[in-house]
Amino acid sequence: MAPRRRQSQQQQQQEGNGTPVINGPRSALTSFLHEQGITGPNSIPNYSRRPSTPTTPATASTSTSASASAAPSSSSSSSPPPVASTSTTTTTTTTTTVTVKRKASTTTSAAALKKKKLEAEQEHQFKIAGKGEGPAKKGRYENRTPGVISVCSDCGKRFTVTKYTATNPSGPGLLCSPCTSESIEDQAAGGQFKAPKPKVVKKKATKAVESGPGRTIKTLQQICISVIGQHINNVEALGDIGPKNLDRVAQIVCKNRALTGENLSLFLEAGHTELRLYDCTNLNDNDLSTISTFCPRLERLTLNFCGRLDDDVLKVWGKAFKQLKYLSLYAPYLVTFTQWKEYLSTFGEEHSLEGFGLRQSARFNDDCISLLVAHNPGLFNLQLSEIGKLSDASLALLHPLKNLTTLDISRAGVDQGNVLTDDAVVALIEAVGENLEELVLDRESSAFASLLGARRLALTLSLPSPSSLPSFNTIAFINNLTENYLLTDRVLLEGIKIHCPHLTRLSLHSLSLIQSTGLQSLFTSWVNPGLTHLTLHRVCETDSEALKSIISHSGHSLRNLDLHSCDNIEEDGLNELAGGACPRLEEVDLSFVRMCDNFVIKRLLDECEALSKVFVHGCSRVTDDCVQKKGVSIRGLENCVAVEL
Repeated sequence: MAPRRRQSQQQQQQEGNGTPVINGPRSALTSFLHEQGITGPNSIPNYSRRPSTPTTPATASTSTSASASAAPSSSSSSSPPPVASTSTTTTTTTTTTVTVKRKASTTTSAAALKKKKLEAEQEHQFKIAGKGEGPAKKGRYENRTPGVISVCSDCGKRFTVTKYTATNPSGPGLLCSPCTSESIEDQAAGGQFKAPKPKVVKKKATKAVESGPGRTIKTLQQICISVIGQHINNVEALGDIGPKNLDRVAQIVCKNRALTGENLSLFLEAGHTELRLYDCTNLNDNDLSTISTFCPRLERLTLNFCGRLDDDVLKVWGKAFKQLKYLSLYAPYLVTFTQWKEYLSTFGEEHSLEGFGLRQSARFNDDCISLLVAHNPGLFNLQLSEIGKLSDASLALLHPLKNLTTLDISRAGVDQGNVLTDDAVVALIEAVGENLEELVLDRESSAFASLLGARRLALTLSLPSPSSLPSFNTIAFINNLTENYLLTDRVLLEGIKIHCPHLTRLSLHSLSLIQSTGLQSLFTSWVNPGLTHLTLHRVCETDSEALKSIISHSGHSLRNLDLHSCDNIEEDGLNELAGGACPRLEEVDLSFVRMCDNFVIKRLLDECEALSKVFVHGCSRVTDDCVQKKGVSIRGLENCVAVEL
């Protein structure tokens, strides 16, 4: 301190008491504050009164107050405070206490300041999307963190939540960025908030799915059967599940081509009288032979895709099956002429067949047909489909079969160009048609239908021939592969109309030479109770007049009608069909009938109460807006999923 300032202080103290006052050393700041009359708790420190141990904040505060009150009296006291006697330990403790106190107060002050700042921000926050005064109402998605995918409560679109996402002012939920901007604009214009927009579900274009009739939810029985089909190799000890369910299991297993020699035993039992196996591709000759061993009482046997069936199997069957009445084989390629003759000779008066079906066999000739007819004169059902050796002479051998109720000679006669003609077919119908209830004269198989159609399209449009299709000079050969192509209206008028009074099922698939006039003549004044099933698939000359004749004759009994590709049928013919003239109609195929539209389908659904299936492939006028009906499956709708209501 400057000597002059120190001297004046001493003079002032002497004037007050008359006695000189001796002060200890002090800093320049303390002396300056003292001269200005500014005093405080620590203006004259008195360390003698401080405790030697650290004190709590409350104790330190009390001590500070006591020191402040004692400071004026200290200056007037006669004895000076013993400042020099303060120990080093006391000074260190006091410094530590002050440091802790300062840190605690700093932390508390920072937390309080942060809290006040947060409250101020919430109180004066920016009002988004027209929020009112006061605290905002928390919405349903208020606490979602940025980055979460949410749905806008106004427009229904999905968006990513950010820290700028606003809540919906008119209800719970969040707003996307465009809807938030619209709300702010409406608020700025002084308008009312818009009502939430209805959620628009976009209709997606999907592939056509065919959904058949029945339950949309599988029953427990159906689920169990499906599980059995998946784990067919592990159900040897399942036991008897009933003939009806056994046939369903066989369909499921064969559909996946999972039938093998290991799981074949599930379908074999000594008490079975009927067995159908729909795909025997993986069964060898030994597996097929065991059928007669484990099922000796079979009366009806149907095997499809039995390409491994050979002569040895037929020998075993001829000795084991003594009660067999119906045999149907699909594609037994390996059986020779000799073995067919030997096997058919095992039948006789005591044991004869009532039904025989053979499809796709190139080794079944006229000698085999003669033995079949001679040893089984009481045949009721006969199928000789896709038999290469079948000709007009072969049909003559079938004339003794007077009891036939079902006759199938479709796609016959591909050997060396030998095809069936009108004369032979009419003669056969005249001989066996008295009791016929079903007649199948189909022309072409599906394997050659698309091939021939593409070739004919190229011929019609004068387009160059694709390399994958046969050349133009092979059209005649293709016609030979698409059998029965020579059959005309004579079969209808000279054969069916006159000699088939009990016919209920007629199939004329792809007989392109059948004319509309022939169909009109057949169904006009035909002495017949009416057809239940009629197939005019790709009989392209069929027109509205022919359809009206069919409806007039068989409309009351018709249950299944196939008009696929009959594009000459006009609107008046379709209205006649859909006008309630066929009340028992269950299934109708109108594919590629161009005049078919939504109104025709609606009338069909309204008038035909028994209807269950409608096929509309290639009908561009039938749109996805077509009406639906519970229990009716509309198949072939373009860009639409056919849903059963």
